[in-house]
Amino acid sequence: MARTNLDERIARLEADLKTAKATKTKEGRTERNNQLMAFGIMLETKYKELPALERAKIKSWMGIVDGRNKERCGAGFDRLDSGLTRKEISSEPPSQGSDIAENK
Repeated sequence: MARTNLDERIARLEADLKTAKATKTKEGRTERNNQLMAFGIMLETKYKELPALERAKIKSWMGIVDGRNKERCGAGFDRLDSGLTRKEISSEPPSQGSDIAENK
C-alpha cells in the first residue's frame, strides 16, 4: 500500500515527537546530574570540617544505597579520610562555637 502525504506527515511528526521527548529527558538528566555534583561538592567540603563522630554518622547513611553506589560512597569516604591528618580524624569539634553562631 502506498503511503499518502498524510501518512508521511504523521510519520514525520511522530519522529519529531520522539526526538523532542528524548531531548527533554536528556536535559532533565543533565540538570539532575549537575545538582548531584553540586550536592556532592557541598557534602564533601562540609565532611572535611566535621568532627569524627559526625563523619561517622554521615558514613552510616551508606546503608540506604544499593551495592554499586555503596562501593562508590565507600571509596569516596576513603579518599576523603586519607586526606585528613590523624589529629583531624580523631578530633572533637572546635571550640569556636556552632555553625548557627557563625551564621548570625
